[in-house]
Amino acid sequence: MTDGNRDKFIQIAKRYGQQLKFYNVEELCADRFAQISEYFPDIYADRHSIATFYRFFIQHLLLPQGIEKAIYLDSDTIVNLDIAELWQIELYDKPFGAISEFYQIKDKDASIKNQKKHITICGEGVVNPEDYFNSGVMLLNLKVLRDEEPNILAGMKFVSEHPQFRLLDQDILNYCFSTTYLKLPLKFNRFVVRARREDEWTIEKKLYHFVTNMTSFIMDSRDPYSQLFMDYFLKTPWVDADTAAVLTGGLSSRKCHAVSVVIPMYNAAEFIGECLDSLLAQTFQDYEVIIVDDCSTDNSVAIVESYAPKFDGRLKLTRTEENSGGGGHVPRNIGMMLTRGEYIYFMDADDMILDTALEIFYKAAILYNAEVVYTSSWYFLRAPNDIYLIRDRVSRKMSAIHTEFTIDDPNKNLNRLLLEGSSTDSLTRLDVVSGNDLAAWTKFVHRDFIVRNKIFFANIRTSGDAIRTINMYCHARRFLRIATPLYVHRLYNTNSIVRKVRAPQEQCRFWFSSFVDFTEALYELEKENAVLAENPDYCLAALSIHLMRCLDRTEEARKELSNEELYKILHEEFAKKFSYSSAMLLPFLFSVINEKASNDFYVKVVNKFERYLTARLDIQLMSTTGDFEILSVSDKKTKIWKPAWFQKNGIGYQIHSYVGELDFTAKATVAGKIMLRLLGVDVRDPTDKTKRIPYWIDYSKLAVNGETIFDELTPAWHDKFYRYDFEAKANEEIKIHVEWQPHRSDT
Repeated sequence: MTDGNRDKFIQIAKRYGQQLKFYNVEELCADRFAQISEYFPDIYADRHSIATFYRFFIQHLLLPQGIEKAIYLDSDTIVNLDIAELWQIELYDKPFGAISEFYQIKDKDASIKNQKKHITICGEGVVNPEDYFNSGVMLLNLKVLRDEEPNILAGMKFVSEHPQFRLLDQDILNYCFSTTYLKLPLKFNRFVVRARREDEWTIEKKLYHFVTNMTSFIMDSRDPYSQLFMDYFLKTPWVDADTAAVLTGGLSSRKCHAVSVVIPMYNAAEFIGECLDSLLAQTFQDYEVIIVDDCSTDNSVAIVESYAPKFDGRLKLTRTEENSGGGGHVPRNIGMMLTRGEYIYFMDADDMILDTALEIFYKAAILYNAEVVYTSSWYFLRAPNDIYLIRDRVSRKMSAIHTEFTIDDPNKNLNRLLLEGSSTDSLTRLDVVSGNDLAAWTKFVHRDFIVRNKIFFANIRTSGDAIRTINMYCHARRFLRIATPLYVHRLYNTNSIVRKVRAPQEQCRFWFSSFVDFTEALYELEKENAVLAENPDYCLAALSIHLMRCLDRTEEARKELSNEELYKILHEEFAKKFSYSSAMLLPFLFSVINEKASNDFYVKVVNKFERYLTARLDIQLMSTTGDFEILSVSDKKTKIWKPAWFQKNGIGYQIHSYVGELDFTAKATVAGKIMLRLLGVDVRDPTDKTKRIPYWIDYSKLAVNGETIFDELTPAWHDKFYRYDFEAKANEEIKIHVEWQPHRSDT
């Protein structure tokens, strides 16, 4: 530890009225470390630090001072409870208290299988998986541990003779004490990992152990565990103003270059050299290149490293600790945080730019003081010598790549990006044109604009750049469109996540899941963005674009599967992230994958999204006298009206809502019978307008004036509705609560 870091720890302790004492463990326990070096001669070269063995010698440091009890914590823990709760546990003759890793997973059978698979010492039968504990949090009985030193040394010797045991210090402790330690409550060492059940997203009074790649927590500000970690970390002296900006979703203020080029990379060995050559050829040289490797398994990294000297220190290579799962959006976010340029530009590792691209982008941005410069023209390669030029949404085959320079007036209207793009009838044209209008590599963006509005990529496998682009267009006030083709996009890279060849079921699962993720991300963006909230057509058009893309990608796969198989995949993917947005999309998708529906129908349904996907509630006072009115509703987007035909037998309203839960209050000025019907909206078969499509809604709860009428799934649709009649008093406020979810199958 450096003197500077030691001083920062002391600052923290003083802030809370505490004291710190530092021990040079290797110096004070030199003879014992000699034994470690004998058992583990390669410890300094191993992935484990020598410091992992420090916990074995705590008793030798503290017992001479009369201290008989201690708490050991790994440095990646957040103590979100009163540590006295742990301290006050009585150990008696136990060497220490710890938490069994087995109980970190609710499903015990899965846990045993997991422990045996990933923890070798359990898999080989040395330690019972149910007894295997995590050594990151321990309540130590120092007197007992001192007497156990021969046992500990025997454990070191045993593990040193079994190189397949890779957890070293933890395996040693388990070898010695798995049957004798005190099992503590789970709250004293709760793992925080990426994958977790829905009921594990609430922060509680627990000690949280962040046993994962912290990058994922920094990137997702909506994750409460990420926020917990950051709230504490931001209090430390290690966080200066620039670092705080990065960790709270912004970028630092330091600038060193005019342009920062960010490139996410995964197994791009075949093409990354051409990509970097196109950057070296730029007529404008005031730029830096940041490449974020997403755990490539080929020699991509070696190729990039061989290019580094050619960039004279302007090329930075960093790597994720584990693969982000595809899409490139996590690496893009990481790279963006490392930028020091006035403007930021993204490239894909398998693409190229023309030699004047950065110069044209930069000069145009400066000349027009633009926050966003985007190109409406680019080249794409279907094959190495099969070149096409896209210009203003029209493609034509080219014999070679040409350059020219024209600048149009700034355009700050989302109509061009979304509404015009969703009107095309050609799936291929839509995927190539509108999809790439939303791509990151068509945009050259001012860094301060990104910092000010915190515009990052959504962490989803596909179309995270589309979410970013929509967000960006909602905030920017100075757009500049360049008609000059500056980018060469490659369509024949089979390593690309969007072009990967999969089995039919896997292909449908991937793209249906992609649509679920995109819908959810778009909904989250809409909640935070006034422009989208006030202009729902933008969201509908964005969904249309992505839906058409997903349908295009699954066209051949869907032919190989029955509707029953497709519905099952849809249900499984939607159930993973069942929310407001994905719930209302489920019946819609059940319909659009029907073989009878045409591509035109897909677009029409999407553009009338709200109408087709709502639950419908009919309420009527069965009287022709008096007055009846809806006083309030819990959902502001609920549509309420009085159809003329509905007034024949009384005064009635239709209510359309798609939030999944609705409270509303009504009142009649006269006493009478109230009829309430729960059903689905009227949707016609596109092939025969005289027939309805059965859009089922699963109503799950109905309560009237506090009385529960039903509390179980009650399916209904237009021709098979649920009806409930009751009597109302004059001027009585009628309070109704309804919950529902879309039907889960095609029956």
